[in-house]
Amino acid sequence: MVAWQLSQRAGGRVIGVEQHGIAHAYGAYAGESRLFRTAAYEGDHYTPLLMQSQRLWRELEQESGQDIYLQVGALTIAPSGSPKINSTLQAAERFSLPHEYLEGRELRNRFPQHDFDDDDVAVLDLGGGGLRPERAVLSATEAATQAGIEVWQHTTVVSIEEHHGRHLVSTTRGEILAEKIVLTAGPWGQQLLPELKSFTRVKSVPLTWFMPKQIEHFLPERFPVFVRDRGTTHLFGAPSLEGYAVKISRAAFPDWPLVDDVADIQKEHTRAELAETSQLATSYFPGLHPEPVRHSIHPDSYTADLTPIIDFSADGSRVIISGLSGRGFKFAPVLGSIAADLIHTGTSNLFEPERFSLAAHYRKLDH
Repeated sequence: MVAWQLSQRAGGRVIGVEQHGIAHAYGAYAGESRLFRTAAYEGDHYTPLLMQSQRLWRELEQESGQDIYLQVGALTIAPSGSPKINSTLQAAERFSLPHEYLEGRELRNRFPQHDFDDDDVAVLDLGGGGLRPERAVLSATEAATQAGIEVWQHTTVVSIEEHHGRHLVSTTRGEILAEKIVLTAGPWGQQLLPELKSFTRVKSVPLTWFMPKQIEHFLPERFPVFVRDRGTTHLFGAPSLEGYAVKISRAAFPDWPLVDDVADIQKEHTRAELAETSQLATSYFPGLHPEPVRHSIHPDSYTADLTPIIDFSADGSRVIISGLSGRGFKFAPVLGSIAADLIHTGTSNLFEPERFSLAAHYRKLDH
């Protein structure tokens, strides 16, 4: 997304470096679908970023001719009066976002795929929906390369060092002497910038898919993306995009540790973990067959309070985006825009240093 946004701004030679192939299966973004909400329960200061991101997703669709953003709606489900429901409503009302508040019989009638508890309520974010992440990454990269940006695939960055006022980027393909760099390496960022170890840890994000007994009930036109919370249980999911399975996943397993190195994450589910996820999924969605038909695990970089890191050096020659904490892909194009602005002008009207910079994270550590 940074490469795509840089391609729309005047400038010199730009090289993007990717350790795998484009739209690979190993990153935090991968896994067929990602949720998009305009009304953010994480804080209504995120909503302007999401609204800009939504515009950029549409722009990428138009430029690429690909379907990327599926506006099927996004359900936030939790017990009545819960903080997530209250903050979602607050964001929707503050920014006049189209939404519906649902409870009781109306909620059950509208979305019979779910088994709701008696005190469950929901906010339907009508502007929300799902994203096709692999298609998005490929489309943005193709748009960038068509505009003249170079992309080095299957190339690993070995080190980044200061060299006479520039950045010497050593890779398995050769060296790059860059005036400016943008570091968006996700859970691999700590390997390139050790300073990030003070603020981020690496966490495994599990994904699972189940076959419904009646697939027509889980197609995009009838099944919005969702997040569901009750106690310590957090489920999320998306409609069936390929016509046979639906994504129903839990956010994490409590005993999965946070680690310092992406190489140390758990890479496969155990049979017991799949059985536990199956029990949760079928208890909330009785119309599912209990055996997961697909499952995968993806690493991401997490900060202690789940606030992302967006920062740039004092001389404006280095931009860092990290610690997206399992919530980053919906913001991807606007983060690319912010990085491109910071590289070009040293400022962005969407960037709030008091919230997202390393200095802000240092202040949090001090407290």
